[in-house]
This record gives sequence, structure tokens and C-alpha cells, in this order.
Amino acid sequence: MRKRTDKVGLRIFIHAFRSHRSMVELLAVCITANSVLLNLFLELGEVNKYVVF
Repeated sequence: MRKRTDKVGLRIFIHAFRSHRSMVELLAVCITANSVLLNLFLELGEVNKYVVF
């Protein structure tokens, strides 16, 4: 399961790398995606904390 998600992530990354002309754009996209995902996980973590305990 873990390897499958890594492969999908790599595929998306390669696709983004090919479709984006500059590394700066790609970097910006990655940073934006990471911060969005981080916020999402933090929010889910908060929700899970209340649900589990």
C-alpha cells in the first residue's frame, strides 16, 4: 500500500515536472501543496484527537 502511494506521488511529481517550465514554479507548487496537506493533516489530527479520546 505504501509503495503504491509513493509510486503515484512520484508519477504526479514527474507529470508536474514535465508540465511546468521552470523549477521555481514547480517549487512553489510543491510548497503550496505541502502546506495545504500539512494543514489538512493537522485539522484531521485535531478532529481525531476529540473522536478517539
